[in-house]
Amino acid sequence: MVFLKEVLNTIGQFSGLDNFEWVDSLQRRLISESKDFEKAAYWYKKSAEQGNSRAQYNLAKCYENGEGVVKDYEQAVYWYTQAAEQGDADAQNNLGLMYENGAGVEKNLEKAIYWYQQAAELGDANAQCNLGQIYYFEENFN
Repeated sequence: MVFLKEVLNTIGQFSGLDNFEWVDSLQRRLISESKDFEKAAYWYKKSAEQGNSRAQYNLAKCYENGEGVVKDYEQAVYWYTQAAEQGDADAQNNLGLMYENGAGVEKNLEKAIYWYQQAAELGDANAQCNLGQIYYFEENFN
């Protein structure tokens, strides 16, 4: 165990990351190399086009992160919107994030709040926290 810790310290020094960041990065890389994101995106799109809200959400995540498809925030917004309009709380929250940050759409805090509220009313804790942060930090929403 001491040897492993020394190896991690050495690698971390060369990578500029601390041990936790380096191990987390390595784990994500190993996991992503074992997955087939292109096939996942292909099948998500087939299902999403038939109106499946969970597939629409998953396809939006693929576009947002560039997993299996070229990163495209506008497509992410499109698919999040399709799922959000069907009541998918995860999509509603993520759509709120896209509007809050201006990713794939013009930044619009009113729309961000609308989508956060939709998700929050369905019990989504992340959306509830995001609403709290907007009201806490944004001067125009006191």
